[in-house]
Amino acid sequence: MDIVELGAIGELVGGLAVIGSLVYVGLQVRQGNRMERSQANREMTQQFMNVLNSIREPVLVDLVQRGAADWADLSLSDQAFVDSWIGGLHLNALSAYLAGRQGLMDEDYANGWTDFYVSYLKCPGFRQWWDYTRPTHHPDFIEHVEGRLLASDGPPAVHTTRPWYVGDA
Repeated sequence: MDIVELGAIGELVGGLAVIGSLVYVGLQVRQGNRMERSQANREMTQQFMNVLNSIREPVLVDLVQRGAADWADLSLSDQAFVDSWIGGLHLNALSAYLAGRQGLMDEDYANGWTDFYVSYLKCPGFRQWWDYTRPTHHPDFIEHVEGRLLASDGPPAVHTTRPWYVGDA
């Protein structure tokens, strides 16, 4: 075997090593992306739970129940409180929606959070809140939420699936 043949074998081995390295790096990037999405899913779940857990006091539950039934029935100060609560759900659903669109979160998982939020907006009072505040929301998210509100396969209203949570809405 002469030097030219050895050089050709060396180039072949070197090329295979580069291909192997690229495959390995690709697999590592894919695994890193999966771990990042999983972390984003856990963080989003925790954020939603924080908002939901923020109404542990009976008087606060009563305000949310009354707001779900009829937004106009609340005083302005009560509306301000309930607005911050439902606004928290809104911001979390918006964050999940945007993360899903950007590929930072599993899109089906993100859409599940949107549907969870939409189930609240199907309560008469929260629908009134949505109608009042709609102009201040992200345009793409408005379109997405409106589509889910009208979809035949959309989520049921939360007051039909969790009547103890939103009272007599």
